[in-house]
Amino acid sequence: MIDRLEVVIPVTFQVIGSVYLETPRFVQEAATEEVRFRVKAVKNRWRIVEPMLPPHVGQQRMVNFVRESWVKETDPAKRDSLGALQDELRKAK
Repeated sequence: MIDRLEVVIPVTFQVIGSVYLETPRFVQEAATEEVRFRVKAVKNRWRIVEPMLPPHVGQQRMVNFVRESWVKETDPAKRDSLGALQDELRKAK
């Protein structure tokens, strides 16, 4: 704890890889990330002061997002790519 209005919270992410939606593809890169977030009380709410990271999304949430994209996609080639991406994400450990 820094003070009553500012604290540091350690967070551990079990990363299985990265998703690139513009391609679409999944690159498996298993790793553990440890990040210390500094948060501060601002107007009765906690706000992250630093660091600002790219989003870390749960595996099931990403599978659901890709499935939703697949349903909305009208281009057959892109649908095939999204379907393959969804299969890769389901198999990732």
